[in-house]
This record gives sequence, structure tokens and C-alpha cells, in this order.
Amino acid sequence: MRINLLPWREWERKRLSRSFLVQLAATAAAAIATVLVSGSQVSAATKRQLARNAVIEQALTTLEGEAARAAALLGERDVLHAEGDAIERMHGSRFSGVHTFSELAATMPARVRYTSVTLADGLFEATGAAESNQGVSALMRNLNRSAWFERLTLKGIEEDGDNGAVTFSLGFGQARDGTPPLPGAERSGSVKAAG
Repeated sequence: MRINLLPWREWERKRLSRSFLVQLAATAAAAIATVLVSGSQVSAATKRQLARNAVIEQALTTLEGEAARAAALLGERDVLHAEGDAIERMHGSRFSGVHTFSELAATMPARVRYTSVTLADGLFEATGAAESNQGVSALMRNLNRSAWFERLTLKGIEEDGDNGAVTFSLGFGQARDGTPPLPGAERSGSVKAAG
């Protein structure tokens, strides 16, 4: 008996071909679905990242504004400090002349007098007369003890006649960190001791 297998082979070939096409279509559909899902995930991630970037940029803009305001406030603070320092210096030097003359008078021993006192570039030039060299020495000691004056130099001293009187010339500066003269009792006590 002979069996004709040609129809079965044809049928098997068609079945395998359909199976292959179905698998190919399923693979293509899976690939397309994977691409679409991946694309939507990437798109969603990109949107989330763009939203984060927008928040960060907004925060940076706010911080830049705050930094600019802080810099402006620091500048204003520096200006106010400079103005305050200038006012303090002006207020501190307001009575400088009064204190200077008060200290010049307080350091003057008995029987000594100034004939002229000039101030140029922060340096005093003083000329005067005294009954003796001891009076000039006492004046120099008093000026040296004063917190108001510094850099005392004797520029010249000359005897004036037979009675022992002398004329003198002194140079001294006003101390940069000098303090006002001491209260009256302490000041006059130091002058009396020196005279």
C-alpha cells in the first residue's frame, strides 16, 4: 500500500509558515510595545527632570536676588560704619584744641612762660622765657609726663643777661593716642611736684 504524503507535507509547510509569521508578528508587536513603553518612560523622566530643573532655576534666581540684597545691605552697613567712624573721630577731636591748651597750661611750672606756640603738620614749636634753666627742665619733665604730648626736643636755650633768665625753643608733637588731661586735682599735683 502506498501512502501519499505530499498533501500532509504541504499542510505541515503551511502550518510552519503560519506559525513563523505569527511568531514574527508577535516579536514585532513586542518590539514596538517595548519601544513605545520605553519612549513614554523616557518622555516622563525627561518631563520630571525638566520640572526639577525649573524648580532649581527658580530657587537659584531667588538666591541670586537674596545675595544681591545681602550685598547691598553689606555695602550700606560699611557706609554706615564709615560714617559712624567719621562722626566718632569728629566728636573725639572736637575738644582737642581745648584739651591741648589746657594741657599746655597745666604743664607750665611757675616762673616760666610761653612767648609763642605754633602748630604745623601736627608738630608744635614753642618759644618762651624762664627765670632759670631749672624752670625749663621742669617744663620739659612735665611735657614728657603728659599723655597729650610726645617727641619732645629742646631746640635751643640761651641765657638772657646777668640775672640768669633764659629763653628757650622746644619742639613736640601731639600724641596720636593721647588722652585728655587728668582731672584738676591729679594734674595740678603733678605740676606742683615737678615745679
